[in-house]
Amino acid sequence: MKKGKKKTKREFVEVDGMLVFEKRAFFNDYLETQIGANWFLIKRSLFDAGYTAQEANDYRDGLLADFREMCREHGFIERV
Repeated sequence: MKKGKKKTKREFVEVDGMLVFEKRAFFNDYLETQIGANWFLIKRSLFDAGYTAQEANDYRDGLLADFREMCREHGFIERV
């Protein structure tokens, strides 16, 4: 009889509606969960609203800081 490989259980964690797989959190998943859109759509909406490139960049930096804080708080590895 063949001896099968031992299967390891994979770890999923749900934080504020965002599903994190094996402690790896992705910024795009964070945006889609928290804001409801990916960065391309967010950026286009900001430009349509009259934001400059620098203001859109500052907005993204703020979102990125919030994402990194969430990752530190829960011990996730961030992927941007």
